[in-house]
Amino acid sequence: VAWGVTIYILGQSAQRLGWFLPVAASRAVTLVILLAAAGVAALRHRLGRPRPRDLALPAIAGLFDVLAFLAYTRASQGGSVSVAAAASACCPLVVIAGGVLVFRERLRRIQVVGIGLTIAGLLVLGLAR
Repeated sequence: VAWGVTIYILGQSAQRLGWFLPVAASRAVTLVILLAAAGVAALRHRLGRPRPRDLALPAIAGLFDVLAFLAYTRASQGGSVSVAAAASACCPLVVIAGGVLVFRERLRRIQVVGIGLTIAGLLVLGLAR
């Protein structure tokens, strides 16, 4: 529910404020919350400062997260929020591709069918204009 509300608010905000401002505001709030939580955890569990190399992967993930939200708000700004939201909900396809390419995971037939149906749905959304 929270994810749906977030996507709706970002989409509606993008139509009124442009594609950049809603993402900047949402990521700033998220950053403050995460830093506060990390600070509390560090104090509670007496954790030391993380090494810079330990922050590389979360930084890369955060960069891709911001890029994904920017792409979503740009799509929402120029078109239908419902179509942009449906298309953005297909982000697990990226995770699946990563598992197959990086970790050599093998997909079951039903998973391949699901991926195919998801891609077909994206094509239908794209052609529905």
